[in-house]
Amino acid sequence: MITSFRFGRDEQYLDVIPDAAERSSGISLICIKMKKGGYIYIISNKNRTVLYTSVTSNLQSRIDQHKQGIGSAFAKRYNCVDLLYFEVFEDIVSAISREKQIKKWKREYKENVINSFNPSWRDLFEEIQDYN
Repeated sequence: MITSFRFGRDEQYLDVIPDAAERSSGISLICIKMKKGGYIYIISNKNRTVLYTSVTSNLQSRIDQHKQGIGSAFAKRYNCVDLLYFEVFEDIVSAISREKQIKKWKREYKENVINSFNPSWRDLFEEIQDYN
């Protein structure tokens, strides 16, 4: 019997706890831990005047939310819907650390990173359709 499914900041936990009949038969607690990866991303508006940096565990879904206007209030206010840059991490903690680093950067540094990854500053949403 699955009694809980909870998320940690860096891992998902699935706890399978045996019911009374299973306990009497000697079946013990099973705990499966799965690493949960992460992404940092930079999105912008159509005129490329605003850059928004954030972190997510599901890049495709999160960018889709921004495009539907249900992303962050800041991104919605400035119509930031075009994915210009992203990085992939094995765990969400590393992604969060990188996001904090990038958020401290001046715009010029962010532009340099985008230029090295995506020189034409085109929306990369179509390229991430198979990422999750």
